[in-house]
Amino acid sequence: MKKWISVLLALCLLAVSGAGALAAPGDAVLVYEGMEGFDEQVQSMAYADGTLYILGYNSLYTYADGALTQWELDVSVENEESDVYVNFNPSALVNDGGEIRLLGMERGYDVEAEESLVEGGGLYSISLEEADGIKTARVELATELDFEAMIEDSGDEYTWMNISMPFAQDGMLVGTTYGVNNIFWFDLEDGSYHSFGNEYLGLLAPYKDGRVLALQADYSSAEPRVELCALDLESEEVEALCEMPMDGYSAPSMLYYDAQADLLYYVSNGELWRMPLTDPAAAESVADMPLNYSGQAQPVLTEDGYFIVADYETVVRRNTDPSQRAQTRIVVQDAYADAVDRAYYAFTGANPDVEVVKKDVTEDIVQAMMSQSSDIDIYVLGMSGAEFATLLDRGYAVELGGSEKITGLVGQMYPALAEGVSRDGMVYALPLEIYSRTTMGYDMEAFQRLGLSEEDVPTTWDELLDLLIALPDYMANDEDVSMFEPYVTQEDARESLFSMILDNYLLYIDQPDQEFTLDTPLLRGLLEKLETVDFEALGLISRDEAGTSFSWSAEPGDFMFSMTASIDVYNYDNFTPMLLGFEEGVPGMMSVQVNAALVNPFSQNVETAIAFLETVADNLDEIFRIQTMPGENTPVRSSYYEENMESYEEQLAYLRESLESAEDEETRATYEQNIAEMEGYMQEYEEEDSWEVSAASIDHYRGYAENMVVPSNMDDAEFYELRMQYVDGLIGMDEMISKIDQRLTMMRMEGY
Repeated sequence: MKKWISVLLALCLLAVSGAGALAAPGDAVLVYEGMEGFDEQVQSMAYADGTLYILGYNSLYTYADGALTQWELDVSVENEESDVYVNFNPSALVNDGGEIRLLGMERGYDVEAEESLVEGGGLYSISLEEADGIKTARVELATELDFEAMIEDSGDEYTWMNISMPFAQDGMLVGTTYGVNNIFWFDLEDGSYHSFGNEYLGLLAPYKDGRVLALQADYSSAEPRVELCALDLESEEVEALCEMPMDGYSAPSMLYYDAQADLLYYVSNGELWRMPLTDPAAAESVADMPLNYSGQAQPVLTEDGYFIVADYETVVRRNTDPSQRAQTRIVVQDAYADAVDRAYYAFTGANPDVEVVKKDVTEDIVQAMMSQSSDIDIYVLGMSGAEFATLLDRGYAVELGGSEKITGLVGQMYPALAEGVSRDGMVYALPLEIYSRTTMGYDMEAFQRLGLSEEDVPTTWDELLDLLIALPDYMANDEDVSMFEPYVTQEDARESLFSMILDNYLLYIDQPDQEFTLDTPLLRGLLEKLETVDFEALGLISRDEAGTSFSWSAEPGDFMFSMTASIDVYNYDNFTPMLLGFEEGVPGMMSVQVNAALVNPFSQNVETAIAFLETVADNLDEIFRIQTMPGENTPVRSSYYEENMESYEEQLAYLRESLESAEDEETRATYEQNIAEMEGYMQEYEEEDSWEVSAASIDHYRGYAENMVVPSNMDDAEFYELRMQYVDGLIGMDEMISKIDQRLTMMRMEGY
C-alpha cells in the first residue's frame, strides 16, 4: 500500500478513536499496512483475554487498549550439520484453550543430497519479554507435529503443502492446504497428521461436538448454491446443516460460530451477517464490511460482541449490534476500483454518520432503473457496455453539474473520456479506471538488421500486409531475426491479425463520419490480402508442429513484431506500439476500456452519493490522472525509491568508512574505485531506473493518447461464433460479413 493511501487510513483511524465517532461504537480500522509501527502485511491473527495478536511476516504484534506493540520473534534453531541449511517459518497464530500459540515449521535443505527436509516444528508457546527497551517474543516448541507429512514428493521435486487459516479445537489443529487442496488435522496429543481428502469442501471454522464447519459450493447450475456442512474429521462423516443465503454469486466467507448464542457470523457481499442455524431465513445484516476476503486469518468475536477480521493489509473491527448502525446508508457497486476503496476509508472517517456498503451487482441495471429501484446508490460500469450508454441516453443518471470538483476534473480529461460521460455538454459520470488494449508492436533494431529503415515501418493495415508478403525476401539478410516469438504458430498469426483488423475496422466504422457496415471493398480487400500471406515462408511453424511449452533467450532485435505491445504511461520496452489506420495519413485509434461511476437518480440519498463520488475524485491516483489528463505530466517515483536510495547511502557510508581505515595504497585504491562505481550506480538509478512513470514514458504515451477512443461493445456470443467459423474455414467471407452486419444492426437496435 502506498504511503499516501496510509494517510487516508490514518485519518479514518483518528476519526473513529473518539467515543461515538462512528454510528456503531467500536467500529474501527485497527491496523493497516503502512501505519506507524506496522509496515508489513498481516499473515495471521488470534485473540485472547482482551488482546489481539497479529503475525506479520517479520514480527509479532499485540493490539490492546487502542495501542499496537511490536515484538521481535526470538527462535533458536539448532543445526549440527554444516551442509544442511535450516530456517524457521512461522505461518499462523492459533488460540489453543486460551493460550496463544505460534504455528511454525523448521525447514531445511541438504545441499549434498539436494533434498528438502523438515527438521521439526509444531505449536510454539510465546513469552513476551521487555528488557532495556527491547521487546522480544520468545518462542519454544510446546507441541511437536509431524510436518514430514506436509511434503508432497512427486519424484522430481518436493512441494510444501502450505497451511491456510488453521485453528485449534478439541485437541486438534485443523486447517486446509492451498496448492494441494485438502483438509488436514493434527492430533495435539501425539502430533500425528491426518487428511480429510474432500476437495469440494472448504473455508473451515470451529464448531461444536468435536466437529468443524465447512462450506460446499455448487456453481454449475444457473442458481449457485452453497451448503453449510458439519464435518466429523475422525469419522469423515459430513452432515449438511442448511443452505446458506446467497446474494447473487457472492458466496459467504469469514465464518465464525458463536456457540453461546448458536449464531453463525459470516461476510457476504459487503456486509457482516449473523444467522441462527435453526432458522437460516432469519439471517440479518448487522454491519457493513469493507474487506471481501480474509487472507489467511481466522475471524474473531470478542467477549463484548465485536467482530474482527483481516485481509493481508488491514484489520477491521465491527460492532455486531444492528441497532447501532448509521441511519444514513449508501450502497456502491463494488467493481474493485482502487479509488473507491480509498474513498471508502476517507469518506467514512470524515462522515461517521454515514454507512457505505460496497456490493457486487448482478441485477439487470436498466430494468432496475425502469422500475425506479433505489437499492444501489452508485453504479460503476464499463463505458463500452450497452448499460452505460443506455442509462445516460435515457436520463437514468444524476447530472453532476452541481459538483465543481467532478466537472472540473472531467473537463481536464481527453475528449474521448469527457464526451463519453457527458450528454449535451452535461457531465453524468466520473471515470475511475482506464486500461489500454494491447496492439501490434515493432522492434526497429530488427527492421535494421533485415535492411529495412524507419520509412518501411507500416502506418496502415494495408502497408503491414504488403510488408508481410514481401518480408521473406528480406529475412535472408539475417537468419537470426524472427517475425514473432517462437510460440506464435502460423494459425496463431493469421487468427490474431484477422481479429486485430476486424476489431480496428469496427472502431473505424463506429466513428460519426463512417457508414456502419463491414461490407466494404476496403475490408474485403484487407481480408483477401491476409489470405495471401505465406506464414510458413516467414519462418512460423504450424500448430501441429508446435509443442506444449517453449523456452528461449533473445536479445533486442531478434523479433520483428509483438502482438501484445502495450500503450501505457509506464516505462516502455523495445517494441514500439503501432496504431495502424485504414487511410493514408490518418492514424489508427488507441482503444481503451474505462470504468466510470454514476449516481442513481432514484437514490434516497443523492447528495450523500455525490459527496462520496467527490471523495472518489479526490482519491484518483497520480498515474490515473496522467493516463486521462493531457495536462498532468509530473513523473512518478517508484514506491521503493526512498528505500533503495537509503540502501545506496548505507553502502556508500560503509565504503567511505572502510576507505578511511585502509592501511595501504592498494586497498585505498580498491575502495576509491568501489565508491566511484557505487556513486555511478546510484546516479543511474536515480536518473533512469527509479521511476514508476518517467518523463520520457509520459511523452511517449502522449503521442498515442491523442488518438484515444472508448469503443462501443460490439461483441457477444453469436458475434464471436461467426468470427471463429470464418477463422476455422467453416464459412466464407461473404457469409461472415453478411451475418455479422445483420447481428451488428440488431445490437444497435437493442441499445448496444
